[in-house]
Amino acid sequence: MIAWGAILGDDGVEQVAEYVQIIGEPSAESHPGRAAYEQNYIACHGLDGAGNALIGAPRINDDIWLYGGDLDTLKTTLRQGRFGIMPALYARLDDFQIKLLVALLAR
Repeated sequence: MIAWGAILGDDGVEQVAEYVQIIGEPSAESHPGRAAYEQNYIACHGLDGAGNALIGAPRINDDIWLYGGDLDTLKTTLRQGRFGIMPALYARLDDFQIKLLVALLAR
């Protein structure tokens, strides 16, 4: 994801980060960050935050985050961008699980 800090400004980053935290909730409908989200992010993440696996845009409407879903981390992501680095999974997967994953991906 590209850096949006210069485009959105500090207030815009704050509003979009807050909106992303409540996406899908009734209060999101009237949130001030919604307009900026719809203008800049729905092409990749979708109107409802479901993401788009075909282009590598992660789901953002659940509690599973690549870099963290707290407000400060979201603001950092929006401000500075993230550059397609897959997080290491070796601490979560044992050797057998890694072999299974490699076999699946190699199909």
